[in-house]
Amino acid sequence: MTRKQILKLKPEFKFGGMTMYEWFEISEGAGFYSIQSGLRHADGVTKSPYYYEHVLGGKNAEKECLIKFTEWWNSLKKEL
Repeated sequence: MTRKQILKLKPEFKFGGMTMYEWFEISEGAGFYSIQSGLRHADGVTKSPYYYEHVLGGKNAEKECLIKFTEWWNSLKKEL
């Protein structure tokens, strides 16, 4: 998946009778790349079924993070 495709994802799930939507945030800087879930529960423990967090450093960080996320997303779709 590309950065743009990941940022467009808004998977839906039910939580306590409510419909919730997850989203993903991408951060990057000099020598690092990060993809993480945007939805955070107030208790700091409860996580959505789409919880994801991965940070890499190095010159290939972006490419490797995108590959890792795509692999995770494809495996998750098979589970749900």
